[in-house]
Amino acid sequence: MLTVPISLTGWKLGNYLAVIAFTGIVSIVLISLAPRIAFLNKLTGGTYDGWKKLKKYIGIFFILGFFHSLTVGDPLDAFIAINWVQLFFILGAVSYLYTELSPAATNWGKAGRFFKKYSPYAVEAVKHPNAATTEVTMRAKKDPIKKQRAGQFLFVNFPGDQTLNESHPFTISSAPHEDVLRVTIKASGDFTRYLFDHLKPGMDAVIEGAYGLFDYKTGGPKQIWIAAGIGLTPFLSFVRDMNRDLSHDVQLFYTVRHPDEALFVDEIVAVAAKNPRLKTYIRYSATQGSLTVEEIARHAAGNLLAHHIYMCGPLPMIQAFEKKFLEMGVPGDHIHYEEFNFR
Repeated sequence: MLTVPISLTGWKLGNYLAVIAFTGIVSIVLISLAPRIAFLNKLTGGTYDGWKKLKKYIGIFFILGFFHSLTVGDPLDAFIAINWVQLFFILGAVSYLYTELSPAATNWGKAGRFFKKYSPYAVEAVKHPNAATTEVTMRAKKDPIKKQRAGQFLFVNFPGDQTLNESHPFTISSAPHEDVLRVTIKASGDFTRYLFDHLKPGMDAVIEGAYGLFDYKTGGPKQIWIAAGIGLTPFLSFVRDMNRDLSHDVQLFYTVRHPDEALFVDEIVAVAAKNPRLKTYIRYSATQGSLTVEEIARHAAGNLLAHHIYMCGPLPMIQAFEKKFLEMGVPGDHIHYEEFNFR
């Protein structure tokens, strides 16, 4: 058997930096797949906060990679003849250091002056529709966020509380035409449970956004909406945006385990009564069994392939439903979903 000896003889500082940088970046990229891979998800504690904190370290390895490029040859020559790769490293390193160390970047209100995406808001109301959910209403102190569409999401932090001063993403549950922003948040992680107990009216909020392409108005004339648990939030924005003018034939399936977990059912039913093209089906899986793709297909009157399908809920359910829809012949570009996994 042929063996190839491995020798570190002749290695310079740049070689060691390359190994450290490569190993670190690859490791963090793999951990970025944590929501999809169970054993990696444990490394982040299964929370968005854990994932985000871990991602911050990728910049350190990026900078080590930059110094590697300077030390593999003559450092003076490297600085004199900066090539495009090194320019890319410099821009990346400066951006990382600005994000982590600059007072303007850590104070989102000041950063808004540069990036125009950050807006100061105030918490106007905090409600608890059930024992595990918080609805937060926020009003802009100056200019509200622009170009919001129903179904998009935002990032928000509350700088008046040390724990809540961590930016997290939440789907906007209010309609774009409202003069306030509403987000509906399930207490399912450390941050969201703390928010449930401690967020109060009058606190400051800093909004970044809105982002996202989850927009039913770009889909076909026949649609199926599938919401599970707190995954109802983008559909709430869709429903609240209707004004007797729904231009699509929509069937909304909303599934939760128990009736006390259901959110805003009366509001959804009232909107459906004004929009005959919106059909709603509320399911309580603890007593009625789990919602299935086969049941959805029956409601589609055997014409499932002609529908665009929008889904938001736990990632395992979304993946299972997507697989089943594809097996039944639904075109892949007819399936739209939000990965509502990070908390």
